[in-house]
Amino acid sequence: MLGGLGTGGWLLLAHHGSHVAGASPAGGIQLAGQSGTTSAAASAGGLAAGASMASSSQATGSTTAGTGTPTDTGPTDTVAMTAVAAASPMGPQVAAFLWRYFDAINRHDYAAYTGLLGSREQAVTPAQFDSGFSSTTDSGETLQSVSIAPDGDYQAEVTFTSRQRPSQSQTGTRCTQWDISLFLTPGGTDFLIDPPPSGYRASYAAC
Repeated sequence: MLGGLGTGGWLLLAHHGSHVAGASPAGGIQLAGQSGTTSAAASAGGLAAGASMASSSQATGSTTAGTGTPTDTGPTDTVAMTAVAAASPMGPQVAAFLWRYFDAINRHDYAAYTGLLGSREQAVTPAQFDSGFSSTTDSGETLQSVSIAPDGDYQAEVTFTSRQRPSQSQTGTRCTQWDISLFLTPGGTDFLIDPPPSGYRASYAAC
């Protein structure tokens, strides 16, 4: 399934899901009323304050995870944040970028999707994008934390639920729960998605 895509392959292999449009990125941020993960919030690092940034929720890697109960109630037009993510100086910018990422997938907008990828990730073809995302809808997106990866990228941990044809699912089911990290590098006044570190795997389970 989507084998041989090189560095861009994990983006589709790990996340066959999408997110609906409906709000501008600036309005697509919501504070979640729940505690965050154990990851520590990151400092602003080398990103200029006030820059118009965004973060991305791309699926990375693929491995089995424990079972869980999805809490989403359908597609939304916001990306929620835990208290941990909101405490990070980069939390709102990353959440806005994640909104753009899920929105591009939900609208099946190949150009918008690849515009969020760094140069090493842009090998995904329109046919591969359609093969991975044509039937998916994401919901319940929550930015859990923002930290600094060993190579200096921002590591954005995000959880969400995808619904898709079983043939496009990592679990072979219509519903999949995800816990992934996207690795983001500053790109002008925005972020771009970098490849994950060697050995990284996302977590997912049927729901």
